[in-house]
Amino acid sequence: MRNVIGIYKYISHGAIVRRPDSPARKVADPGTRCKTRLYVNPIERPRYAVDIRGDVATVSVEAPNWPQLLATAVLALSDFVVPIGTFQTWTARRVSARGHDASETMTRWLESAVADWREGSFLASLVEVERSELIRATGIFRGGCRDAEAPKPASNPAAIVAGSVFLTPGDAGTAWKARFGVTLA
Repeated sequence: MRNVIGIYKYISHGAIVRRPDSPARKVADPGTRCKTRLYVNPIERPRYAVDIRGDVATVSVEAPNWPQLLATAVLALSDFVVPIGTFQTWTARRVSARGHDASETMTRWLESAVADWREGSFLASLVEVERSELIRATGIFRGGCRDAEAPKPASNPAAIVAGSVFLTPGDAGTAWKARFGVTLA
């Protein structure tokens, strides 16, 4: 059993990690052009909490380390708008963020996700963090665009609230935590 790109993988807190014993699941018959079935691993929803007050939603996430916190925050934002993985058309976006500290880096990382939603109805379902330092991060958001005929989502993020990203770095055995505000349109 192989997934679409031919490498056994699984999702751990939104980050893609190699794992040779990961079971794959069938998602579609490719039709007459291919002789094999396409396989992809299941999408794992992130753990997060949302508190909505007026036109601002406060999202709280946690992860075992900084790279997975970056991935989990974007996936939580996406899942808050539309349940992860419910797209007809899949695509990818390359993202890069740089800040003076971890909080500003996270803010810019999330602003990229919100901009992709506002400009093209794109939401991430998989996040590959290629490089992650406290002052910069690069990666790929893989996901899809909401169909024009689909029902309007209940939540429509417009922007990350300025100065709303609060981080709690994890120590040995404790999780990294983040809380951020999202303005709703």
